[in-house]
Amino acid sequence: MTTEALWLISMDGLGAWGREGARGVIGPREKAEVEAFVRPEDRRLAHATRVAARCVASAFVEGRVSPREWVFDRCAEGRPSLRHRRVTGLELSLSHTDTLLAVGVHIDRRRRSRIGVDAECVDQDGPWLATVRRFLPDREREFILAMPKGSALHHFQLLWTAKEALAKASGKAFVEVLGAELFAIGLDGYRSRSMPTSRGFDVQNWTVRWLSHGDHVVAVCGPRGCRPPRVHGWTMGWLVSVISPPA
Repeated sequence: MTTEALWLISMDGLGAWGREGARGVIGPREKAEVEAFVRPEDRRLAHATRVAARCVASAFVEGRVSPREWVFDRCAEGRPSLRHRRVTGLELSLSHTDTLLAVGVHIDRRRRSRIGVDAECVDQDGPWLATVRRFLPDREREFILAMPKGSALHHFQLLWTAKEALAKASGKAFVEVLGAELFAIGLDGYRSRSMPTSRGFDVQNWTVRWLSHGDHVVAVCGPRGCRPPRVHGWTMGWLVSVISPPA
């Protein structure tokens, strides 16, 4: 049995995030990763996302494990994970922009599948056309460039977030997934083509779902046939309330 959920956390107020208030929530390995960032704003973001991952995991298991009890680890390809003896098969996927943190949580007690999440901010004036021309497969590129600009941007965002989420869920390098051709057939779905079998990767084994959140597009990828994730919306204030000791 698999279960999925998605937390969308507004990053408004990140500038006032107090790392002292979250003392003891993350472990030594996470602290070392946070301190490796040079800029203070990057350290603040790295710290907040790690605290958020723990809070989301605890909320997902309905408080059976507190945020401070999770054991942080990374798998062979660098994917972060949280473990606890009372929880089997928990997988996380994180994505953030300057204003939104998306955390996907997935439990498969048979440990056969994972979840992938990607969030992108829609920016009409960004360099997305250059990305289309440089990185997308020929037929995808031609498909998008033939559209009016507004539709082209929307479909590019769907394609790009799907590929990012697919790479995270499958454990493949993003450059490999870029070669997977996904053809838009509407605003809410894609027809998939398999990549060459010599790569050992078939996009038809996966399901991607999208949602709009303000000026963001968020993609969630899971094994084919997985149920739509439960979606929760929170703020930085929620994180503070979760980690604050009782009065």
